[in-house]
Amino acid sequence: MVGWFSGFTTIDERYFAACLLDSLVYRSPTQFSACITSLFGGPCSLAVQSHLRINDDVDLIKLLRDKFKDPGVRLVPVICDSDPPSKSGPLVIRRIKKQLGIADRWMIWPSQIGAAVEAGAKVIILVDDFLGSGKQAEGFCKKQQVREMAGKAKVIYAPVVAHEKGIEHLSKFWPELTVISAEKLTEDHHFFSQKTWDFLSDGQIKASDAEDFYIKKMLPLTGFVPGKIIPATGVGELALCFGFSHSTPNNSLPILWFDREGWCSLLER
Repeated sequence: MVGWFSGFTTIDERYFAACLLDSLVYRSPTQFSACITSLFGGPCSLAVQSHLRINDDVDLIKLLRDKFKDPGVRLVPVICDSDPPSKSGPLVIRRIKKQLGIADRWMIWPSQIGAAVEAGAKVIILVDDFLGSGKQAEGFCKKQQVREMAGKAKVIYAPVVAHEKGIEHLSKFWPELTVISAEKLTEDHHFFSQKTWDFLSDGQIKASDAEDFYIKKMLPLTGFVPGKIIPATGVGELALCFGFSHSTPNNSLPILWFDREGWCSLLER
C-alpha cells in the first residue's frame, strides 16, 4: 500500500486516495473461504431442492463429497478459451474442492456440460468469484450453449459475490437462470454516487466534481488509458472499490489495480 500511496503527492491527491481506501471493500482469504461455505451451505442447497432431495443445508456438500454415488450435480468453472490458467474460475473451483472436500468426479470443464446432462446430470452449477455487469457471464453461456440445457437440467450461476446490475442483466438475458451468491453489491457501492461523497466529505464535495477530478487528475498518474472495453470507472461503469486477495474485478476502478513499470498497484488484478 505504501508504494501505491506514495504515487500521490499533492494534498488533494492524497485526500482522494484516502477516500478510496476508506471505501475499499477487501475480502481476505479467510473471508473468501467463509463466503464459499455460506454459498454452498445455504443458497446452493436451497436452489437445488427442486431437482434433488435435500433434507438440510449440509446435505448438498455431503452429496458432492461422495466420489462413488453420483449426486446428479456438476460444478463448472466460468472460463473462456482465451483465459490464462490463473483465471479466477479455476482458482475458485480449486478452493471449493480443497475447502469443502468435493470429489473431483463432479467437477467438469465447460465443454463437458452437454455430455454430462445427456448422461443424467440434473443440476449444473456455474462457479465464479464475481458477477459484475453480467456481460461476461452472458458471453460464457452463449459460447458454451448453456441455455440449450433449459428443460434438460437446472442451471445455477453461483458467483461468490454478485452486483445487482449483473443479476438484472442476466435475468433479462435468461429469465430461467437461477443466480445466487453469498454477497450482493448494490448501487450504494458506486464510488461516485452522491451518497458516497456526502459520507466521505460531510456533504462538502459533489460526486460529479469528484469523478471529474479522478478522470482528469488522478487516473492519468497511473498511466492507464480508458477505452471502450475498460472505461475510466471500470467495466460496466460500476465504479467499485472492491477486491479479493487473489484478484480484483475489472469492474473496480482501474486506479486500484492497474500496474506498470514505475507505478505500483494497490490490488492484485
